[in-house]
Amino acid sequence: MGGLSRFELDSYPKVMHNKREIGNLNLPLVFSSSLCGGIFESGSSDKSGYMDREIIAYFRAWFSQYVATFSSSSAEQERNIILKKEHTLRVCQEILSLGHDLGLTDQELFLAEAAALFHDLGRFRQWQQYGTFRDDQSENHALLALRVLDEHKLLAKLSPTEQELIRWAIQYHNTLHVPEMENLQAVQLTRLLRDADKLDIFRVFLDHFHSPPEQKNFSVEWNLPDTDGYSEAIWADLSHHRISSLAYVRNRNDFKLLLLGWVFDINFLPTVQRILERKYVEEICRLLPPYPEIRSLEAELLAYLRRLIF
Repeated sequence: MGGLSRFELDSYPKVMHNKREIGNLNLPLVFSSSLCGGIFESGSSDKSGYMDREIIAYFRAWFSQYVATFSSSSAEQERNIILKKEHTLRVCQEILSLGHDLGLTDQELFLAEAAALFHDLGRFRQWQQYGTFRDDQSENHALLALRVLDEHKLLAKLSPTEQELIRWAIQYHNTLHVPEMENLQAVQLTRLLRDADKLDIFRVFLDHFHSPPEQKNFSVEWNLPDTDGYSEAIWADLSHHRISSLAYVRNRNDFKLLLLGWVFDINFLPTVQRILERKYVEEICRLLPPYPEIRSLEAELLAYLRRLIF
């Protein structure tokens, strides 16, 4: 199963180094202000209700109380609720760490943390109602998260601009691509959330794959069969520097290749640096069959990431 010659190592997307630049996916470098597009600057008509320490502290406390309502005597449900709670808290840590490296202000960091805190809010009800994290067998967990926010009127303390930014980031954190839109601040926050989410999902899956059989939580990888081979469609997407679709996933090898393809949807330089430092590409490739093309793929992906830095 070849095709690696189709990789073009001189065709690299632009990644964002700091908050004065915007990421890849064909958006122009038009950002000269902050993540929030200057909505906190003097003279703005939308200053009331902006994010501060008190509001983000309230959001954190509310999140913990909300998740506690899903506590169950069912060991399987409890395990999966904890899985998503811990994932959420780590995504918050990742987005704050990235934000610090990008030079975001305190208010921008609060906004980014709120988006991370609520991005998987729909997962808890999803598991309780459907017993799965597969959106195709239940419902879109991002849209479910927005419904939960609306039901609890949780964003009412924020300005309309901040509400729009958070809602947009949540809605599009799990889509194949971020849609084009005029609100470039929303694009930037969405991409930051997607990067932070990916960083922890890499960790979640590697922890799962390295766990002994009796400790594995197979809901993490959708109870996929551990069969030979992999999807030609996913391989073709990798060969063309494209992230691939979950619709092509048929076995565990496909899932691992899908994760590797996420390197083509990274938007910020600090994210690239973390992927390389943590050796996520190497670790996932070691979990795939020792086909020659897999070794070549590993080398190509690492070269791709390193070229983004220089």
